[in-house]
Amino acid sequence: AILKANMHVVRKEKGCIEYVPAIDVDSKLPPQVLDKNCVTLLERWEHLICWTEKVKDLIESVTLKVLQEV
Repeated sequence: AILKANMHVVRKEKGCIEYVPAIDVDSKLPPQVLDKNCVTLLERWEHLICWTEKVKDLIESVTLKVLQEV
């Protein structure tokens, strides 16, 4: 509920190019580890604004992935 309420605010922020929450989808690939409790936020910014303070009590871990579109 906190994420959904905050999405429209984030998308209006200066520098926000993309902000998309995603959940695991079973790809049937052996190395995949599914986690029904994990939400991945795909963010693209002209600059980075940290919002972690608002949800710090809800976060179990943070992982950074550097991705390239193919």
